[in-house]
Amino acid sequence: MIYEAIEANPFYDHPLDPSELDLVVNRKREIERLEQALKAASRGFRQNFAVLGDDGSGKTSLLNLAEAKGKLIPNILIIMQEITSSTTELTFFKGIVGAIIRELEKLSGLSFRGDMEDIRKRVEGIVEEKASVAEVSISIGALLTFLGFGGKFGAEERVTKGRYEDISEVLPSLESVVRSVLSKKFNTIVVMIDEAGYAVSETTKALLQRLRLLFQRPNFMLVVSGNPMLIDDLTTVEPTLANLIPATSRISLAKLDQQDVHRLITSRLDRVRKRGKGVEPFTMDAADEVWRQTKGNPRDAVLICHEALNIASSKGASGVRLEDVIEASRTVLASKGKDIFVKLKDHEKEIAYKLHAAGEDSLRSLAKRLKKQPSTISVQVKRLTNLGYVEIAATKGRRIYYRLSRALEEYLNTLS
Repeated sequence: MIYEAIEANPFYDHPLDPSELDLVVNRKREIERLEQALKAASRGFRQNFAVLGDDGSGKTSLLNLAEAKGKLIPNILIIMQEITSSTTELTFFKGIVGAIIRELEKLSGLSFRGDMEDIRKRVEGIVEEKASVAEVSISIGALLTFLGFGGKFGAEERVTKGRYEDISEVLPSLESVVRSVLSKKFNTIVVMIDEAGYAVSETTKALLQRLRLLFQRPNFMLVVSGNPMLIDDLTTVEPTLANLIPATSRISLAKLDQQDVHRLITSRLDRVRKRGKGVEPFTMDAADEVWRQTKGNPRDAVLICHEALNIASSKGASGVRLEDVIEASRTVLASKGKDIFVKLKDHEKEIAYKLHAAGEDSLRSLAKRLKKQPSTISVQVKRLTNLGYVEIAATKGRRIYYRLSRALEEYLNTLS
């Protein structure tokens, strides 16, 4: 029986945290590069970064580990910020400003007592006229108002709750607070945004413009993660963002090779092992098949191993065999394909349907069947290929033939 060799199924899908560093495979160089960038930022040398990779390649885990390492580096403040399809300028800046306010509340030592007293008085409506603190207290007041914290203010002052129009006024206040207060403790504020691709739409153009303005200001540094087309997609909406993260600051996560997948399997099994070694209770053929089925995607490997263990256990088997992995792959990849398909645009779904029907096809033939210009189809298929949703199946002379990724293929098979 499987569970005579291991205590539990160790293959679970969630972003890794610092306590699970031993489970990270083939990402040491990327972690070290981000750590060095954060150390440089602590000395005032700031450079924005992007972590790019396919879904499930480990982007979130990498940011989590970088965040944890960054918290041990003096003179930097790290703010992990989320962006979803519903994020607006207002909610994004509330997140950043709210984190800064919470940090200000911690600065209660003797060196900050004067500033904090002025902040307290400002909230209570007592406006100090001293030039040395007026800028700081007014800035804090503006930030608190922006966050909707309320408070009593002087009768002659007009304050309004945060609106989109307020953000242009808050940015200078934000910079002023950082320069006047936080800079006493931090050289750099690092904002990390996971899956920044959610910000790519015409409705978020204003947000992207504000991001560019914010992260071109002193004291701020940006680290984003997203799919391989993230920078291209962002610059389609806001072209000036291309200069915000130069090509030399874009970290691309490679797929795992066969030995990496073996290490991934072994590292997780070692945590629950009763007996055996290496990839056991997986046979070597089964472990190799995990690599072939996933093509080196870490999340897919974890999910397929999880399902394969359950399948073998339900059979009362003592080990996981190749056929268990193949059966598990169909289930896992079909589910992944569904998640991918719902994110596709209508014209991309048309391409997916045609490639699924044909098995594989050339750009010229595909364009003819879709009744579109070959140049248009070429651009669209190239994007899908860069995202890993379409693959090159074969090259015959000068003609290239394309097919769907295994995940999309398995999902569309369920619809047939």
